[in-house]
Amino acid sequence: MTAFGWFQRYYHLSVAFYIGFASAIGQVLLIRELLTVFRGNEFIIGVIFTGWFLGVFFGARFNSVSSNDVLEKRVVLSYLAFPLVLLAFVHFIHLIPIFMRRTPGNFFPLTAEFALSFFFTIPVSFFVGYFFPPLVTLYANRVKEKSGGMIYLIESFGACVGGILFSFVFIELLNPMGICAILIACAFAIFIAQSGKKWLAGLIIIPCFLFYFSEDVERTLFRYVWNKTQASTLLRYDRTKYQTIFLGYNDQQISVYGDGVLYYTIPDRYEIRHLFHFIQALRNGKKNEELILFGSGPGSLPYNLLRTDISTLAYFEIDPKLFRTIEPYRIRFYRTGPEDNRLAVISQDLRYFLKNSDERFHMIICFPPPPHNANLNRYYTKEFFQMCREKLKSDGIFITSLSGFSSALEREQRDYLASIYRSFSKVFPTHLKTSGEIIYLVGVNGNPSVSLDPERILKNYSQRSMALKKMPIETALLENFSPTELSVFFEKTRIEYFNNTVVPYASHIAENTDRQPFAYWRYILHSAAKERSLLYGILKNYEYFLIFLLAITALVLSWVLKKHGFLQFAGSFLIFVIGMSSMAGVLIMIMLYQNFYGVVYYRISLINALFMLGLTVGSFLATRFNIQTLVGIKVGMVVTLGALFVFTYVGSEFLFWPILIVFSTLCGIAFPALFSLLSKGNYQTTASNLDSMEFFGSIIGSVGTTVFLPMLGIELLLMSVMGVLIFAIPVSRYVSSRSFGI
Repeated sequence: MTAFGWFQRYYHLSVAFYIGFASAIGQVLLIRELLTVFRGNEFIIGVIFTGWFLGVFFGARFNSVSSNDVLEKRVVLSYLAFPLVLLAFVHFIHLIPIFMRRTPGNFFPLTAEFALSFFFTIPVSFFVGYFFPPLVTLYANRVKEKSGGMIYLIESFGACVGGILFSFVFIELLNPMGICAILIACAFAIFIAQSGKKWLAGLIIIPCFLFYFSEDVERTLFRYVWNKTQASTLLRYDRTKYQTIFLGYNDQQISVYGDGVLYYTIPDRYEIRHLFHFIQALRNGKKNEELILFGSGPGSLPYNLLRTDISTLAYFEIDPKLFRTIEPYRIRFYRTGPEDNRLAVISQDLRYFLKNSDERFHMIICFPPPPHNANLNRYYTKEFFQMCREKLKSDGIFITSLSGFSSALEREQRDYLASIYRSFSKVFPTHLKTSGEIIYLVGVNGNPSVSLDPERILKNYSQRSMALKKMPIETALLENFSPTELSVFFEKTRIEYFNNTVVPYASHIAENTDRQPFAYWRYILHSAAKERSLLYGILKNYEYFLIFLLAITALVLSWVLKKHGFLQFAGSFLIFVIGMSSMAGVLIMIMLYQNFYGVVYYRISLINALFMLGLTVGSFLATRFNIQTLVGIKVGMVVTLGALFVFTYVGSEFLFWPILIVFSTLCGIAFPALFSLLSKGNYQTTASNLDSMEFFGSIIGSVGTTVFLPMLGIELLLMSVMGVLIFAIPVSRYVSSRSFGI
């Protein structure tokens, strides 16, 4: 048998593997590239997932029964079109700012981000659903009712391999064009091998050309878009595991952007003048203090703190790799000296460091951006504040910041400030608050060694600030400085307004915690209200949104009942529950992993890969041993989610990965088992019905988890998913009994 002949024998399985492999990579690529121009929060990620599953749903659902020749053409169209459409869309994403202008450092309106997320995902993922029913039908000519399980198994295995390869190889070495070039080359190779026409091998030159010039093309694209939309010059861009970093140069100043969000500028000596002296005023006067600094940027604040009499400064970034990118440019503005030996740049997530370190510090200074995503919300929760207090010395000081206000507080703004303040004040009952565009909260561990009375702070610092003139601090910070300048932090009317508006309300609002990120949710509502977005009413009145989701689900299921009968309807309901529960479970696990271990975006592909590994194992077991215990699947999923509930309190990574694999294995058994029970020779209809309903369940699970998790909290949402699975157990018994003729 020739090589082409051998390949043609396994052609259908090769296509299934390729689609799984390419779709796992394509999904993560779309998420990462969309987040370079959209706000990088879990809400938008949930919308992107929803758009992806919606495209798969359409591809699988609108796939009529046809002749084998037509089905073969659909399969070829799917695997050839997918990488080409992916290539076009992941690069067109970066052109959005040209057509929709925005202020640098700000976001597009939520409504626009939602609509564009669907626009960029549905056309790509459509082909992931479009290939499946035809391929199952064609392969059924060889293995009959086992075809659904086999194609599902091989596709899941391909997705597992793609996710692992992306997590450990592609993410470090290649840009999106280089990755798409590899996917296009694989698709062309499959097409050439199946056709048996060697002269078509010249097509491989096209992806090779793309791969070779990918870096130059991307650099040209980014520079073109930047020059069209920004006032600065693009100095450098860098892809890390966590985000895409842009450095813009303008007027002797470098602006640092992460996924389109302005983090900070350097030099920033005039911007931090008052803050530097405020921190000095809160120090207890002892020498050789150990400090932690987070979120300020590597500019004037750390530079000048190191030139005082502190002992060490542990410096953290939101992106652990960001300092490496900015360091060559930072040293152009700030001379190095022996003081820099006291700087420890720690390339870890701050929370992960605090959890695993035995060190204690005199002062922890934490200035995270506003909680526009759950990852940033982690730095405003009760658990984080408690973690910081435990790492302070007996008289240590913790300083954090909140977005201030210049006018009367709107409801959502008041709610998210009150939620954070309640969490902070419970951990630090002895504290100080300031006024201004940025509010600083100062908490003390134990008995304070410095007074927290504003008048005493100003008086004491007027005596101690003279010593700073003997230190090699930047002139801009000391020139004509008077301690009375710090009075801008203590405007009495603003502090009284905060005390009368936010403080009393804090006792009546939910705390901001890891398990219930209430402040993050209220911040999204505040953003939507400021934008006058149509989504504000939907998000605020979430009860109606729940009714809407239930109505859509009922409408789709009733359509299946009318067209395919009660048994197919029952099977569709079961696979819908599996899809919904699996997506909800994965998103909850992503959130939990982020809470315990830090930035998770680069782990999404690995979590997805291991989930697909579980689907592979589950579908293999179901196909190999003809497993059809639908009731056992539901019970097993409930038990596994119960273990996940335990994990929310234990937080052991040793427990996380086994839960993920066991949960996904149970999900993987469901599709082959149901296909075997329901197909009865009607392979394409059953494959189309089950595949589309599984992804429809994923849509509802993605949307529901994204919207309701911040409000309900992780535990209540987990219990809700477990309740739905328990509700589905009687339906599982019915499908099993009717399929066996009992």
